[in-house]
Amino acid sequence: MKTKNFFITTALMAVLIMAGCKENPDPLTLEKSVSVAAQSGVMTAKTAGSSVTFAVVTANIADGEYDAVVANLPAGVTAPDKLSIASSKGTLTLTGSASAEAGAYTALTLTIDKTVSKAFTLIVSAETAKSLSVAEQNSVMTAKTAGSSVTFAVVTANIADGEYDAVVANLPEGVTASDKVSIASSKGTLTLTGSAAAEAGEYSTLQLAIDGVQSAAFTLTITAMFEGAGTETDPYKIGSAVQLAQLATLVNANTKPYANINTYYRQTADIDLSAYSNWTPIGDFNTNNDLSSFRGSYDGNGHSISNLSINRPESDHQGLFGQVRHTNSVINNVRLTNVNITGKNRVGGVAGILLFGKIENCCVSVGAISGGSNVGGVIGDGYGGRVEKCFVTGGAVTGSGSGGGIAGNIFQTSVFDCYATVNVSGDIAGGVVGQSNSSIRYCYATGNVSGIASSYVRVGGIVGYSDGNVRYCVALNKLVSINISSTYIGRVAGANSGTMDRCYARNDMILSYVTPDSNPSDKHGGNISATDYNGSTWWSSSSGAPGFSTSIWSLANGRLPWLLGFSGYTQNPTVTP
Repeated sequence: MKTKNFFITTALMAVLIMAGCKENPDPLTLEKSVSVAAQSGVMTAKTAGSSVTFAVVTANIADGEYDAVVANLPAGVTAPDKLSIASSKGTLTLTGSASAEAGAYTALTLTIDKTVSKAFTLIVSAETAKSLSVAEQNSVMTAKTAGSSVTFAVVTANIADGEYDAVVANLPEGVTASDKVSIASSKGTLTLTGSAAAEAGEYSTLQLAIDGVQSAAFTLTITAMFEGAGTETDPYKIGSAVQLAQLATLVNANTKPYANINTYYRQTADIDLSAYSNWTPIGDFNTNNDLSSFRGSYDGNGHSISNLSINRPESDHQGLFGQVRHTNSVINNVRLTNVNITGKNRVGGVAGILLFGKIENCCVSVGAISGGSNVGGVIGDGYGGRVEKCFVTGGAVTGSGSGGGIAGNIFQTSVFDCYATVNVSGDIAGGVVGQSNSSIRYCYATGNVSGIASSYVRVGGIVGYSDGNVRYCVALNKLVSINISSTYIGRVAGANSGTMDRCYARNDMILSYVTPDSNPSDKHGGNISATDYNGSTWWSSSSGAPGFSTSIWSLANGRLPWLLGFSGYTQNPTVTP
């Protein structure tokens, strides 16, 4: 019995011991777990370095660094090799590359310490477009000046900080770009540098490319070689022949702002154009048609421009200016000396053609100006403009069509307070204007006028043909002549179908013709003698005489009137003996 009880007691104790073991298990045998929370941050597709993080929570995994294995990662996304656990927490970082595609990837799992998490999701957002913009230049580049540079602010979006190769498309000749552009906090600076070959102009098609992204077109402006802002109060300064030629190049290329309306220029020194044996006009119609017109204003400032020479017998619109074309354009205070021009049609000392603008206080000393139709000492042709207080002296103005000492032809263009002492010839020729439908007032001429062989010759001391009005003008030409029959000739107007009022001609003028027209009396004007026109009071008289204004003209006994406002320039108009 004792033996039996012993065995029962021993078995019972074993059962009790086993029961005690289940109540106090070994912690090394507890179940491990890994869980991955939702991502924090945004990963952008096709963007190298774009990353997101995931909070990792563990159970029954000791603190330490573990190999990290992430299953089912999409292409272009990488995970770290290691993951640290501290107090049952860690962080998993996933990083994208340029090949990462947008999408929601839901089957990722993380394995650490041989424990696999449940599936978690990585979201790769659609690519955010990179962008690049270039602001306006913030300094000045000067033409033909080595080392002259300008900078541009560069602004980027979604381009990582760093230094990038810079490629600038459509750079003009003589300009280079910096090799690199550094981007920091989405900002950078581009530098462009000019050389002695850089030409003035506005270049509006430049584009910058960095990091595979190209900007929209931006503009580089290279200023001409003259100072000033081009405004009425601070005009561009022209002080040399090179600068005047540069102005012609800019205008003829329609380069902004130099070809803009209401751009102002002022001459600052005497200019000799001897080096330009065949001058290209400022506003050369033959370069770019109407787009190359001069639309600004030029103040000669009383300085001379000498030795203007043009020889283009096949080209229209020839002169210092070719085509002046705007209502607000003013050419004033220009002093041209030794002018020799050969052109085709619309040829003049100051301008080939004046459209709507004004030329005033200018003078031209002529060697010879010649062409076809519409040839004049100041302008060849005028339409809707004004020529005032100008004079032409020297040699000869010759047009195979219309020619005049001041203007070859004017249409709705006035010529006031002018005189000419040059000899004039043409098929329609006048000492002041060849042909006019407009107004000619307070003018006189002293040069000989001759008609050339043509079926339509009109020759007069002041105007060849007029259907406008001629008032207060004096023809002091010694000789007005034609050498064919059935033509029109007159001491003041060769032919006149307009209005003539208080016009005069010297009483000893020689009219030389084969046969006159049938009714010359309305074109001859009143007679005056040398005593009258060499006295000061007759010119300014308001009754029966031309009534020249003493605020515009200087009147003195023993000489003809001369224009005020030409300080430093000698005027000595005399009557041909």
